[in-house]
Amino acid sequence: MSAIQVESPLTLPTELLYLILDQLDTNDILFSFRNVCTQFRAIADNYNRYKINFNDAMPKNIIRRIRRSIRLENILSLNFSSNRSMSNKIKLFFPLVGTDQLMCLRSLNLCGLIERDLNVIMHHITTISTLTSLSLTENYRKPMSADTIAALSSIIAIQGLRSLVLHVDISTMNAIVWPDQCTIRQLIMRVCTHKQLHQILRHSPNLQTIVLINCNMTEISEVAFSDSYIELNSLTLDSDGMSIDQIESLLSLLPSLLYLKLTSYNASLKYLRRFSQWEQLIRHKLPLLKEFKFYIHNEECDQAIIENIESIIGAFRTPFWLENKRWFVTLRYIYDDLHSNIILYSSKDSCTNLSDHSCLDKISYVISTTINHNAAQTNTLWSARLNLAKMMTAVPFNEVGLNKSSIIFEKTNSSFVHLNISFFDYQIFPL
Repeated sequence: MSAIQVESPLTLPTELLYLILDQLDTNDILFSFRNVCTQFRAIADNYNRYKINFNDAMPKNIIRRIRRSIRLENILSLNFSSNRSMSNKIKLFFPLVGTDQLMCLRSLNLCGLIERDLNVIMHHITTISTLTSLSLTENYRKPMSADTIAALSSIIAIQGLRSLVLHVDISTMNAIVWPDQCTIRQLIMRVCTHKQLHQILRHSPNLQTIVLINCNMTEISEVAFSDSYIELNSLTLDSDGMSIDQIESLLSLLPSLLYLKLTSYNASLKYLRRFSQWEQLIRHKLPLLKEFKFYIHNEECDQAIIENIESIIGAFRTPFWLENKRWFVTLRYIYDDLHSNIILYSSKDSCTNLSDHSCLDKISYVISTTINHNAAQTNTLWSARLNLAKMMTAVPFNEVGLNKSSIIFEKTNSSFVHLNISFFDYQIFPL
């Protein structure tokens, strides 16, 4: 029997070795891999995709060893994360670094740094032309100074910057000066007003993707948004701070959207009703839309809207939704003796497992659109998950009651069955 020949890692192509090193922590590369043999040392010395993470747990002696072991032109990414002073650690790294030495730096992540540290780092980065990605999470204990914001504005103006993440407060957003020709293609913002969004869109001709986590669009108007922005093709929008009218006004100016994700955790009844009629809006204002995800939560539902729940889900049974777009929708009504909620959300396919949505000690009504041989249909599930052990214990002591104002229902043809079983002692017992 011939012996199995085992290839040495040293015979692997350099790029394949680099892909392996990409999966390792910097400390593992420098203090383990690099010390195996002279060949591995040479590979580690020439590896040019180092990702350095500075945090509170990193000892100063490790920073010194990193500085001695890595050529600065081989650093691809810098990540600084702390909510207290890192001044001494930063001084170990940056005072000895000429920005021209960080010639391969592509990514910078600054998370929770105090103002003084943030200012020092940003001023070292403003002239690095290779930077393509910046992520900034502000330390909200103290407002960012004008000098630091000016440095941030300079970084945003770097030609070649492609990705920008800004988790900053509204005053910082207002103070940022956007360049006339910003090169970013992807933007994620924690807060944004309609005025700021308009300014960003006007000055970012290459912007394709926006994620808006918390928008304040209370003053949006057709006058403020007078132009269409045809470059943008992906929008993720947390719309809790917007009315349905404001959302529609914004979307009407983004005719090239291919992807839209919309969430609202406090939607009004007007929002819910209008949203169910979005077929025409999408047809005429968003003709290129390919993927549409949404999650809409309402806690204001009353008897009238419950009894007309079919009209809401029925709007999504048309050929446009089911055949042309193949977008499937699920509606959940949940009652737990404390809250009455309606949740409308996009389903991945037409085979939603409705039983997955039943909840302990809650009564729910779930309906989902589907297709069967090109015919629009719905899957419906009515469920009441009861703790029988608890009920058997409560009945002899008259601790189970029926609430006449209950709005839980099961629809069978044109009849409604109302049911509410409540326990005076609301302690949860396992099934």
